[in-house]
Amino acid sequence: MRPLLMVHGISSNARKTYGVPGHFLKPDPKGMYNYLIKQGYRPGIDLFWYSYPTLNPIPVSARRLKSEIQKILEITEVQELDLLTFSLGGIIGKYYVVSPLFQNEIRNLVMVAPPFQGSHWADWFRSPFTKSAADFVFEGDGKALSPQVLSFKSPFLQKLAQTQFPDSIVTTIIALKAVADQQPSLVYESLRWLTNWAGEGDLVVPIESSRIKVNHFHEITEELSFTAIHRYLPYNPRVQELVFEALR
Repeated sequence: MRPLLMVHGISSNARKTYGVPGHFLKPDPKGMYNYLIKQGYRPGIDLFWYSYPTLNPIPVSARRLKSEIQKILEITEVQELDLLTFSLGGIIGKYYVVSPLFQNEIRNLVMVAPPFQGSHWADWFRSPFTKSAADFVFEGDGKALSPQVLSFKSPFLQKLAQTQFPDSIVTTIIALKAVADQQPSLVYESLRWLTNWAGEGDLVVPIESSRIKVNHFHEITEELSFTAIHRYLPYNPRVQELVFEALR
């Protein structure tokens, strides 16, 4: 089984996103981590994760990813691994593989709900931060914060979305098209309460935002529920199944 590295999304960590064990905390039984273990993955042998400051510029996070990849390759003594990303992690993952940092170390890149055309997160973060996405150059100037880059019509995202993946990588995207249930309600998602219908997506990332050219694109249609909103997609049983299928 090829080693797998899991990369979480914005304003989160590996514990929240994938249910990995924490200090004095057991793994979440419904998390991606526990699911993958049931499929045969072994922590520290072929299953790895890390947490990173999500408000860093994308190039900084990509360099951190490079460091984590190198550590795993040294530990496992293999030449390549698979990458599983969630949300912002997908942006970092693609930036990495299309940049000079990439040295053919990744075989499969599986992305859950990547916001390649923008995310509502950017609007929610707008007030604390003043720089615009236009201030961020593709090469990275070490100053821009990742939430600023995630705005709709972001020049950075537009360029990244149009850049082709290396032919050596098998790419998969899994995204949710949430369907409003019959009873009006509020859903707590990403620092705020939302109505239970905010357009075709998962309340944070519109379904079209995840549509870029990849080898495999999976669109899940479900009524909004605990596991059918953005931040809990890695806990969704169907998402977990599709992730494992992509890694096989």
